[in-house]
Amino acid sequence: MSLAQGPSAAPADAAPRSDLPTYRALDDLEKSKFALGRQVFKRQWRDDHPAGMGQEAGIATHYNAGSCDDCHNDGARGRGPTGSGALPVALVMQLGSSSRISDPVGLGDPVYGRVLNTLASPGIPPEAKIEVHYVRVEGRYPDGIAWSLRRPRYVVSALAYGPLAGSTILRPRLAPAVYGTGLLEAARTLAVARPTDVQALFQWGMSENQQDGNRLRGRFGWQGKAVSLDEQTANAFSREMGLTTTDLPAVDCTPSQADCFAQGPTFKPAVADPLWDALLSFERLLGVPRAPEGIRADSAGRRLFERSGCARCHAPTLRLQTSAGVPSGFPREIHPYSDLQSHDMGTELDDRDVKGRIAHGLWRTAPLWGLGDAMRFGPEASFLHDARARNVEEAVLWHGGEARAARDRFCALSASQRSTLLRWLETL
Repeated sequence: MSLAQGPSAAPADAAPRSDLPTYRALDDLEKSKFALGRQVFKRQWRDDHPAGMGQEAGIATHYNAGSCDDCHNDGARGRGPTGSGALPVALVMQLGSSSRISDPVGLGDPVYGRVLNTLASPGIPPEAKIEVHYVRVEGRYPDGIAWSLRRPRYVVSALAYGPLAGSTILRPRLAPAVYGTGLLEAARTLAVARPTDVQALFQWGMSENQQDGNRLRGRFGWQGKAVSLDEQTANAFSREMGLTTTDLPAVDCTPSQADCFAQGPTFKPAVADPLWDALLSFERLLGVPRAPEGIRADSAGRRLFERSGCARCHAPTLRLQTSAGVPSGFPREIHPYSDLQSHDMGTELDDRDVKGRIAHGLWRTAPLWGLGDAMRFGPEASFLHDARARNVEEAVLWHGGEARAARDRFCALSASQRSTLLRWLETL
């Protein structure tokens, strides 16, 4: 039986980690800020404020989660669906627009905004109900071994403010891991070496993150749309938790949503600046956890990874150029297994609008570090932007576009070689 026919087994308990790692040693002040930031990360904001406090507290009527930890368990990636049904909290339905004329900066749906919220304050209906239904996709490797994937189809119902616009794009997004983001944020100019070297050099800073020459627009989000960790986190607070911050003192509601918009398009920040600063410090200092005990690295698996061409995009090593601006204790190289660039992954992974039309886009190479830690979630361990892949093998089989050649080389391996490569990935 192919490994792609079912979820990976969990080699470790899925309970929250008691001791979260940092990528460098902290002084006493940093330890205090890190601890406070973790408390903010876990805080249930919706429970702290009774109904009617929205305008004073900067809390919107609609949301998807009450805390960061609801989607990012101790900084880990979100848990996806184990089967068809309602979306789990960590799988959020973002909204885009296929009309560049009416929506040139991607403001989402004209009525529902940038995220479709499935929870609401007491007495107010949620924006919608969302379900995912999976269609079985079957195939065989060249050696005859069968594989089976699941293709998602989304059903949106109980829309509280009328239908979605015909140009609205449904963008299902699984909560990515938070750990290691401070290391990724450090990059500025990325110059990838020859594919045979599988290395990259990048300089300190953020000023050039939005250049399009090498398709490097940002560091964060599945499509690299957010330039900084501040921007990515503020967007999540505003659009998914319905909370304002100094960085983004407005929530994701429109004039068509009278119960939300009546409070005013901007609120007093719900998150006080000292708490916001501590949260960002926690996210920036959070290191990448090791794979669970019992999983051992196999150099043969890494060689197969490189031989198949996976390392051309999932670059093992990124090195910081020596600079006087690099803080003390910052590592000179990191191993995210990503070139941090955007790539065409084929139409199978593209989003679709409400009429089913393909909305083509580019995808930032997802970092592979922490894959071993993700396995602790067992059947809820999910991969790719929409959680369709139940294990790493399924994620590989969905690769198309620029990654099709690497996928074909993986498929051409013998069954034992594929197993060796996949076991090695679980050590990252």
